[in-house]
Amino acid sequence: MHILEVSLFLAVAGIICLMARRYGLPGRRVAAVLGGYVIVASALHRPNLVDLERPTYFSEVSGEQPAELFLPPVDDTEFVSSDACRSCHSDYYSSWHDSYHRTMTQVATRDTVVAPFDSVLSSRGITATVSHDGDDFWAVVADPDREVALQNRGVDLFNSEIQKSIPKVKCRIVQTTGSHSFQAYWLVGAKGYELLQFPFVYHIPEKRWLLSEHAFLRPPGSSRRIAMWNTSCINCHTVGGRPSILGTPSLPLMSVVGERGISCESCHGPGREHVKKHQNPVSRYLARADGQPDETIVNPANLSPKLASHVCAQCHSSHDARVDDYYLKGKPYRAGDDLESMYHLFGFEDPVAESIDETVSRSAWWNDGTSRVGGREYMGMIDSACYQDGQQKEGMSCLSCHSMHASDPNDQLARGMDGNKACLQCHSEYTDRIEEHTHHAVGTPGSRCYDCHMPHTSYALLRAIRSHRIQLPRIRSDWQAKTQPNGCNQCHQDRSLSWTAEKLHEWYGHSRPDLGPQGEQASIATMLVWLLSGDAAQRAIAASVMGHAKAHETTGSDWQAPFLANRFDDPYVAVRYIAWLSLRKISGFEDFEFSWDGSDEIRAEARLEVIRRWREQGGSKSKHRTELLLKDDGDIDVEAVNRLLDRRDKTPIMFPE
Repeated sequence: MHILEVSLFLAVAGIICLMARRYGLPGRRVAAVLGGYVIVASALHRPNLVDLERPTYFSEVSGEQPAELFLPPVDDTEFVSSDACRSCHSDYYSSWHDSYHRTMTQVATRDTVVAPFDSVLSSRGITATVSHDGDDFWAVVADPDREVALQNRGVDLFNSEIQKSIPKVKCRIVQTTGSHSFQAYWLVGAKGYELLQFPFVYHIPEKRWLLSEHAFLRPPGSSRRIAMWNTSCINCHTVGGRPSILGTPSLPLMSVVGERGISCESCHGPGREHVKKHQNPVSRYLARADGQPDETIVNPANLSPKLASHVCAQCHSSHDARVDDYYLKGKPYRAGDDLESMYHLFGFEDPVAESIDETVSRSAWWNDGTSRVGGREYMGMIDSACYQDGQQKEGMSCLSCHSMHASDPNDQLARGMDGNKACLQCHSEYTDRIEEHTHHAVGTPGSRCYDCHMPHTSYALLRAIRSHRIQLPRIRSDWQAKTQPNGCNQCHQDRSLSWTAEKLHEWYGHSRPDLGPQGEQASIATMLVWLLSGDAAQRAIAASVMGHAKAHETTGSDWQAPFLANRFDDPYVAVRYIAWLSLRKISGFEDFEFSWDGSDEIRAEARLEVIRRWREQGGSKSKHRTELLLKDDGDIDVEAVNRLLDRRDKTPIMFPE
């Protein structure tokens, strides 16, 4: 190194020590950070990152060096970790330990990695070879730091020539994100403790690798997106994450965390003072006996509905967390705080959100202002009359239906809240009038409150999920607006919007809306209108719900296959994949394979094969059903299909999952 570089190294090392002392970082963590900084100094002494020589640990690394060596260290100045809660709260610890919140962020080991690390992966010119040896997981990939440098210059990383020019390196997989729907993997970057995303993610239900870009709704032609864990995940997927103890994103990100995963202190606040107070068993039992709230810890059940919901909303909302000193201190919110007084919550047609990313902001909402992005459930709930009218002590909150401890980890619904009880606990006047109110027999899908008032009109993780805006099932009169799908037609998929409007008028006195001059909504099954001519979010949601078994019970499943296969040609890879998933839930297509990221020719052949197999099985029994775009002989009305395709909404859609 040049003498000036040595001087700079010593100066920054001194700053690290001063910052560590100021913010109470323990000595062993200081050593870990300084060790990381040595790596930084050796890696960055050359001016051009694209030309940098990789540090030696990017090739073979001894198995004696654990993955933790390359991970952001744990900061125990404020947090004590979930292990400290176990001895006194074993039942709560056990139920949390069984949850997917716990396994959101984990060190990569044989026990935590769910994907098979023994293959060569390839998609759109991006290739990677994955392997493992015991607890050591490896990936041979295009140098991720060079990719980041090129990405920052606006270079198209899907360009095959660019990919060929980037040298391959062997990187260690040190950390995972997710364990329920997807699992993503993180590589050690060349600077500090920066973790860069491995280009493929593992779809756990289907046991398949997907290119990361294909697992999300992203406009066709979008460039590669190389996520950095320190800035994209640390905020919600850890406890007390601080992106950079150096206080700036311009220097290497020396991140620290209170605990990996979403653990006890995420919902109950920092526990150091609580543990200190109750270390004496006598004072602990006396505190339990007096029945008074413990001011050293937060119990969300004792908070107001608003503040209790904010515990969940710290992650399950749309807000700007980049407050002053964010990189140095992380998010300021702690359980019990008023989240809305700390952050700007993004709303419908929000100019602040649009100034950050107009495409993402406008993609995230239906035209009536309802949030349609999964993981942002708080934004739907606060627009619900049930929440707005019930902000007294016993009003509605997230805890009205969900529980971290008394629930099935699959969806965290509290015991008994997976049926009408969730709504009847407040709307008891309908308890003995279910059939009268719903016009559906008790026990059928149409008799469940949430199927009508919370339909699957949000999108996340390659599927439609329930909206958390509790609404009446109404039909909008603005026929040109791309409004959210209604619950009625998500079940009665073979019916038109005019049929639904007539039923709502007959049963509830709703006005009959003007469905427009084009005639599609008056004469064609609304599900097919959404699937063929909607925007990418509508198409994805329609394709997903067309695979629902409950809908098949109502409408049959002998007519959907050719229309789902039509979406094999969708410009959004995620929509193609979702259509294929739903196709495989139809009798006769359970074993159908499809290359969703294959060439136009391969996908066209797959589409024709579906139609051929469908015809061999006898096609649809619903002949003479023009609303299903079927001709008198039961075959497909190609001209009608093409008319809808010609009107497809091509608005770019990018969901902030």
